[in-house]
Amino acid sequence: TGVQTCALPISFVIVVAIVAILQPLQSRISRRSVAFGVAFFLIASLPVHLFLLIDADLEKSRVLYLPMAGAALSFAALVDAMKKPWAAVLAVAALFFQFTALEHNLKIWNGVSQLAETTCRDATQIATSTPGAVQFTGIPNVIDGIYFLHTGFRKCVEQAAGREDLRMMTDTDTLTASEVPKIDAAEIERSYKWNNESRKLLPASAPQ
Repeated sequence: TGVQTCALPISFVIVVAIVAILQPLQSRISRRSVAFGVAFFLIASLPVHLFLLIDADLEKSRVLYLPMAGAALSFAALVDAMKKPWAAVLAVAALFFQFTALEHNLKIWNGVSQLAETTCRDATQIATSTPGAVQFTGIPNVIDGIYFLHTGFRKCVEQAAGREDLRMMTDTDTLTASEVPKIDAAEIERSYKWNNESRKLLPASAPQ
């Protein structure tokens, strides 16, 4: 893909830059500290190696929280070997990157959280205003790398409505532990399906 094609030269430039920085520092670097950090990263990654094929939405990046502690130790050893002015510049650059990344992630988390709240509210209004049974399908599990309402949709609607006897059917009912009312397809009066483009529940007969 275009992202992968662009990532290859960027990765090469980063590797070359790291090698150029480390070349004059070889005599001052604590190789034991760097080796420990690298070993920690690799060992901590082994239990989750099946999830390391991280997609563009970074949903599986959570499995790297512990391994990244090893990467941080190695980074600290490299910074410690640098002269103080350059070490300070690198440390400030790292902190700036982390702050920027955190702000970026917070915006996404907040957006998906608000979307989940709006979706649950709309579904509750539909379920409580429909005399017969209503069906909801296609609720995603992940949006922008953040877990959504796929498995918790029914419980969210029930709690918002303040009742558990709602005549509704979802495509994740088999995944919930709560008792789900038995509803035949003939009883369904209204059907709604998640639309990825508009990011909302639309009548199933509406254009997708």
